[in-house]
Amino acid sequence: MQKSLEIEEAVEDRRVALRQPCREETLDIEHPTLGRHTARVLDISRSGVRIAMDVCIPCGEGVLVLAPPERGLLNCRARIMRQRVLDIGEETWFECGIRFTEEAELRRHSWFLTLRRSE
Repeated sequence: MQKSLEIEEAVEDRRVALRQPCREETLDIEHPTLGRHTARVLDISRSGVRIAMDVCIPCGEGVLVLAPPERGLLNCRARIMRQRVLDIGEETWFECGIRFTEEAELRRHSWFLTLRRSE
């Protein structure tokens, strides 16, 4: 049983190490039926973005992550992989882990290299 806990901790440490602060504070997310929403960017990794937004898009749903116009990036297709509810004061937000899809394979590297904030 102890070995299982050690493996889980190592995996979690690895995920944290890959996350970087982002140069952008917000990104627009577009869903085919729920429309366009502005999300607060929490961090970025090579495989996706962690955001907080005021609308709940179900896990597994596809979205379009709209590129900031001044960065010279292309929009990327992504999928909502996980989420949790954040109660901040009187407001409810949804923290979402968004993974870029395989069709965005080359674009996601450009996003990471352009938007990460190395300190």
